[in-house]
Amino acid sequence: MADHRTGDRLALALFATTVAGAIFIYGVAVGRFEVFPFGTLDRLYTSVRTVLTGETDSWYVQRVDHDRPGILNEPGAYDGLNLVTRFVNDTTFRADILDMDGNLVHRWNTDWFELWSDADHIPDLRVPRRRPGTHIHGAVVLEDGDLVFNFEHLGLIRLDREGQVVWRLPYPTHHSVHRAESGNLWVSGQVDHDETLPRFPQRSPPFSEYTALEISPEGEILEAWSIARILQENDLQGLLHMGNTRNWNMEMGDADLLHLNDVEPFPDSLQEGVFRRGDVMVSLRNVNAILVFNRDTRKVRYLRIGGFVRQHDPDFLDGDRISIYDNNNVGAEEGE
Repeated sequence: MADHRTGDRLALALFATTVAGAIFIYGVAVGRFEVFPFGTLDRLYTSVRTVLTGETDSWYVQRVDHDRPGILNEPGAYDGLNLVTRFVNDTTFRADILDMDGNLVHRWNTDWFELWSDADHIPDLRVPRRRPGTHIHGAVVLEDGDLVFNFEHLGLIRLDREGQVVWRLPYPTHHSVHRAESGNLWVSGQVDHDETLPRFPQRSPPFSEYTALEISPEGEILEAWSIARILQENDLQGLLHMGNTRNWNMEMGDADLLHLNDVEPFPDSLQEGVFRRGDVMVSLRNVNAILVFNRDTRKVRYLRIGGFVRQHDPDFLDGDRISIYDNNNVGAEEGE
């Protein structure tokens, strides 16, 4: 009987050791390769640290040990006023109109906590806790002097010249804001999902589904296109699985597989060619792709992949040409 009990204890000890070893190895893999549940643990760590210390690290706020460069008015620069969104200090950011010498012409207060601290349309883990809390990404000045801009991944807002809120769009918008000739605004957005969906069998919640939005000057969403659905409907679902899984969306925890960063319609003032009225161009940074689809048929009319690296700001030049800012920021160093 004693031998039997001893054997059971040895078997239990061996089992416990095996389980502990497997947990340890998987824990190392989680940290090394950032696999599940790395995003959840990272967000938990950040939240606990913020609560206990009041400190938060943001990729868009970094301390430097040197003075900021001055304003340079380069010869040949187009003369005029400039809209600049910038940090004034560690906890404050502003939207400024500057002249060519960097002199302040006008300023809007863009403090999230004064303009939208009661937001209830965003996930709790993404709600700003302390200043600056967020930043501006994408902004335009309208003819009447009003300012429209994104609180990045938090919402679109319109301020009048005096800084008073005209409207707020409670929809997670982000990146560039494009003012079309019609007066409508074209903006990147996202729908946040907190459960598994059959059409996204490989996505682990929480995750975001990118959308292209057309918005009226009054802040009403006129139409929204799911970029994932556009790809699926055009037999391009492979683009949903091309992105490097290390392109993490740290705000949501899931891999940022597409990274929509620009949406623009074909201008009415341009003569049609390959591109036509009704076409919408989007930039998908993390798969190095520019895509043009028809807004009514949802058919993809143009696709270019890989001729640039992590691009931004595509524009229609005419009916047959587009321009693209090629970031080209992941290649080998010269001479290697």
